[in-house]
Amino acid sequence: MRKEWNEFINSINDNTFFLSWERIAPSVKYLEQGSTIKILFGMDGNDILGIAPLRKTSRFFNGQPIYSVIESLSDRAFGILLAKRKAECLKMFLTYLYNQKDWDFLYFNDVPETFPIVDLLKKNSEYFPYFDEKEGDVAPYLTIPDSLDELFRELTPKFRKNLRMGMRKIERDHGKVELKEYYELGSLEEMMQVFFEIHQKRWESLGEPGAFKTKRNRNMFLYEAKLLSEINCLKLRFLVVNGKPISGFYGFEYDQVLYVFLTGFDPDYSYYSPSNLQILKILERCIEENTKEFNFFGGYTSYKFNWCKAYRKNFTFRFVNKKLSSTALNLGMRLTRNSKINRFLENTISF
Repeated sequence: MRKEWNEFINSINDNTFFLSWERIAPSVKYLEQGSTIKILFGMDGNDILGIAPLRKTSRFFNGQPIYSVIESLSDRAFGILLAKRKAECLKMFLTYLYNQKDWDFLYFNDVPETFPIVDLLKKNSEYFPYFDEKEGDVAPYLTIPDSLDELFRELTPKFRKNLRMGMRKIERDHGKVELKEYYELGSLEEMMQVFFEIHQKRWESLGEPGAFKTKRNRNMFLYEAKLLSEINCLKLRFLVVNGKPISGFYGFEYDQVLYVFLTGFDPDYSYYSPSNLQILKILERCIEENTKEFNFFGGYTSYKFNWCKAYRKNFTFRFVNKKLSSTALNLGMRLTRNSKINRFLENTISF
């Protein structure tokens, strides 16, 4: 349904690229084991009012299923699509789900405050029983200035000095520093593998598994990269030193906004802060290409605020099924805040 799905999205004025077919399809193709697809359509005759791309997943404790959740189909594509009669359509989805008995919790994590579902839920909360909300991670962003000089003026003197010093040192020690698009270095498949290796090397040096430890994740990101490249949205870039990629950037650009998904760098070059040097080069490119915004996408990390001070709030929404076992489980979680099982449950439902 690629053509039909995106035609529907193009009929909506809201920022819905996060829920485009190209971003949903990888999570369908590489659906996690134990999950099932649950895509809902809000209809008025043959007229589509909205689409809710969801999945159902069981949560386990000590090898036993404890409860089931309904969540966004993709961890990196949040919310639902609402085209017409939005409040009515949202109520239609939730009423339908509340009448189902195969789930305990429904939640959307880190939905940007600019998404219409946030305002609709706040204004119409009386229609949605068993409903909670909280603020999640913030999403820092930078409005791209007109010149590099203007960009530097917005940075703190210390950070500005460190950037210039790092660039001088790496050029002195290793040679020419350039920002390269993936197609300047090799095929998409080849350069995604390079990105995986750089990213994994960084996180494994910290004793962490990294995002691409599993074959499933590598295949899913490669498939997504191919889809995004087909619609000219993919931004796979590398900081190259004397011909060698030492840092990678994986993201996409849509409507003159550049979004960061993941970055990684070779820890052998950490002395020079290659990720910051890469961002500097990317922002130079943004100025040249008249990109309007650089969006860190989400997740609080202190280094992001070296580059910008502005941010947007994200919200997490949780719904509890009205069936007795779900409400009892929810009550038990609230009454046993410090127990081992409750800490597990709260972590897995992010609330």
